[in-house]
Amino acid sequence: MSAWATRRKMLYGGGFFLTVFLIIAIPLAILIYQRPTCADGKQNGVEEGIDCGGTCSLLCTAQTINPIIHWARSFNIKGNVYSLAAYVENPNATARAVSAPYIFRVFDRQNNLLATKEGVTFLPARKSTAIFEQNLVLDKAKPNRVTLEFPGKILWKKFSGQEPEIKTENTVLTGRDTTPRLDVTVSNPGVDPYQNIELIALIFDSKENVIASSRTIVDGLLGGEKKRVTFTWPMPIDAGEGMCDVPVDIVLALDRSGSMADDNKNPPQPLTDVKNAAASFLGQLRKEDQAGVVSFANEATIATTSVLSNAYDVLKQSITAISIKTGVLQNTNIADAITKAREELESPRHNERAGKVLVLLTDGAATLPRDPAGESVKYPEQQALAAVSSAKESGVEVYTIGLGAKVSSDFLKNAASSAGHFYTAATTDQLKGIYNNIATSICKKGPTSIEIVSRVYSSLK
Repeated sequence: MSAWATRRKMLYGGGFFLTVFLIIAIPLAILIYQRPTCADGKQNGVEEGIDCGGTCSLLCTAQTINPIIHWARSFNIKGNVYSLAAYVENPNATARAVSAPYIFRVFDRQNNLLATKEGVTFLPARKSTAIFEQNLVLDKAKPNRVTLEFPGKILWKKFSGQEPEIKTENTVLTGRDTTPRLDVTVSNPGVDPYQNIELIALIFDSKENVIASSRTIVDGLLGGEKKRVTFTWPMPIDAGEGMCDVPVDIVLALDRSGSMADDNKNPPQPLTDVKNAAASFLGQLRKEDQAGVVSFANEATIATTSVLSNAYDVLKQSITAISIKTGVLQNTNIADAITKAREELESPRHNERAGKVLVLLTDGAATLPRDPAGESVKYPEQQALAAVSSAKESGVEVYTIGLGAKVSSDFLKNAASSAGHFYTAATTDQLKGIYNNIATSICKKGPTSIEIVSRVYSSLK
């Protein structure tokens, strides 16, 4: 056989075997080979650790800063039931903790471990947040110390966007000495809708110690939407000493309708006793507080000497000058009084650090304004309740005092911020005591500050 024929057979045979090899080897290699991923449990590709760093969305632990735990506390809810809260800061500007296992530990005065609470949370980037646990039952001893730790592996994920923002306004705390209720307006200032929003309320005393905490969930907020949310507590909030460090702006609304001279014309009674009691009330306020005075009959008026200020001597003179107009029947326009008081508490004279308080005194039922259609006798009360609702929405705490037997108690109860904010006085002899109680309540009314911490869980998607 010629050399050429031999070479040709070898060439054909080699080509055949190469073709067979390629047909078998390439699919087999594809089948066997697994492309490096960020979820294969191995450090491969450009990863800086196992499934982290490099092009992976998850960061390695060495690339992040541990969360900063500022405080952890327990709160007695009722009986032997407690809640736990902690304030935690994520100092990482470009990393979220999408899964952060935590554990609360609760100790007694002898440092014995009473209980633990475990969970997993989410820490937004470059923000402080709160972690809250509820319904912890402690039968053996009272808690003295609480700690929070992150014992497990925290999954840190790269984040370069803007965390969702929830705005809060019109924060009003009422019933602090009975069954506290905190009403807050929350809003979504953006255009994208948010779902599954956690809100945690933190209440602080004058020394910036947290004294109460509560949580609620809002299912969703559309872009630009506002909602009113409520936090409640079954027992009074004890703020301890120093509560009067909170300044207050107070408007006294005094009835000067014709019936305020029914007991005597000169001097007009009960108006004269009412003015004396109101002036005495001003003497219990501090220089950090401010007061204003609105008087009302057919309409409400506030003199230039009666606007918010701490010039109490001038305000007392303004109260002394209040009189009942003669020649025209003087009715009771409570709606206008509440509106004028709210406007003064929202004026540039209002101290932004101060609480807003309205103390309304009347000896009768609302009789103005009248229904334009001439149909509803309840129209004056309805208008007054609408005005008081607007005042409460803007953060005004409302006290009401009914003097004598002709008042509409149901109306005044509804107008007050709570049942404990409504007082009745059969005679003017009781007024100074009532004003003293209100002065004490106002002094005790507030913590120094309230913080609402929010987290939007739908942003994790």
